[in-house]
Amino acid sequence: SDDQALPWFYGLWRYLESGLATAAERDRITAKLVEVAEVFLARGWAVPAEPPFGSRGHFGKFEFDSAPRLLFVCRLIHRLTDDAAWETRYREALAERGGKENRSRLEICERGMVFHYAPRHCWTSCTCVSALRSLWEMETEADVKAAFARGLQASADLALTGLPLAEQF
Repeated sequence: SDDQALPWFYGLWRYLESGLATAAERDRITAKLVEVAEVFLARGWAVPAEPPFGSRGHFGKFEFDSAPRLLFVCRLIHRLTDDAAWETRYREALAERGGKENRSRLEICERGMVFHYAPRHCWTSCTCVSALRSLWEMETEADVKAAFARGLQASADLALTGLPLAEQF
């Protein structure tokens, strides 16, 4: 599902970034990341799943639980491969608009974490905040990086409101 796919990409990227991977592991992991990203892309960003589901979630929606995921995968694959097509996909996806509010993915990221089911139960979006943090780390354009930073701050502010709820558990 989409909430499991992002940690897979993220964890493998962090492993590669750690310097612990051997050259053979790096090549193998990079090839698998590219292979899976290309499957997602070919499916219009729908996350493949076993039958009878067919797909479980979608990276291409215009909401916080999707936008950072799609952007992160595009940015990650470009960073690993230097394939200009992935940079183009990333930049186009940043500006692409949609959803109920007709926001761009950059605007969605800048607004930060929003949980759609309950106003303070935001922990299920934590992997998307990780993707947003990673985008902030990898971004080279100052204005985009600043928008990501604002989204990170807004996400932290929302998460802070959930601490009293967490104490109940």
